Amino acid sequence: MLSNNFIKKKVNWKEDALKVLIGIIIFSCIGFYIYTQNHKRVQKIKDNHTYTVGVIVGYNRSGGVKRSLKYNITYFQKTYTGGYRFYSKDNEKYTIGKKYLIILNPNNPEDNFFIPYPIPDSIKVPPGGWKEPPLPIKEENIMRYLDANY
Repeated sequence: MLSNNFIKKKVNWKEDALKVLIGIIIFSCIGFYIYTQNHKRVQKIKDNHTYTVGVIVGYNRSGGVKRSLKYNITYFQKTYTGGYRFYSKDNEKYTIGKKYLIILNPNNPEDNFFIPYPIPDSIKVPPGGWKEPPLPIKEENIMRYLDANY
């Protein structure tokens, strides 16, 4: 025989389904908001940008196949920290102390993006960075990279 508790549980599945649906909608809205904010930051940088160098200073702990690194940039004698997520199979590529290209918004240097293009130690960085990439990398390739990855 069926108990009264079973019948009550069966009736409440609609409430549970509604809670799950509301959770999915809220999660989707938050994801969409983050996505659009990131694209606004990219567009601002594409409209007005400067290049500088980021030095890898450490890693953040994260699980799975992706890891994240931390880097520091110096822009007009002020230091900013950024992060970049990468696949753990690229560990050897991103070692502490290595330098990579960074594109940033000169009006808000905290808005910056890591470009996985190594910079030789011999290149000296001016305090205000460069208006164009310092090496034979084309700006259009950097913009394509930003569109594809951020």
